Amino acid sequence: MTALFLFSIDSAFEIAGRGCVIVPGIPESDLGSVRLGDAIRLVTPDGETFETAIAGIESLNYGSKYPEKISFPILLRGPIVKDQIPPGTLVYKA
Repeated sequence: MTALFLFSIDSAFEIAGRGCVIVPGIPESDLGSVRLGDAIRLVTPDGETFETAIAGIESLNYGSKYPEKISFPILLRGPIVKDQIPPGTLVYKA
C-alpha cells in the first residue's frame, strides 16, 4: 500500500500541555482521508524519518483576506518536539 502524501510543513510549534502542532495542515478537501489516531510518517529534508500518529486536528482559517484558504493543522502524538521538524518536512499518512 502506498503512503498518501498530505502536505509539506511550513512551521511547527508547541502548545503547552498538549504537544507539537504542524502547519499548514491538511487541506479542507483532503480532511476526509484522515482520522484521529491514524499513523503518519514525517520525512525531514535531510531524510530523517519519524513515525507518529494524529493526536488532534486543529482548525486554521485565514479570515477574509483568503476566505478560500482553510486548513487543519495536526497535533502530533509525542514525544516529537518542534525542533525535530524543520520547514519542508513531508507528511504522509502511513
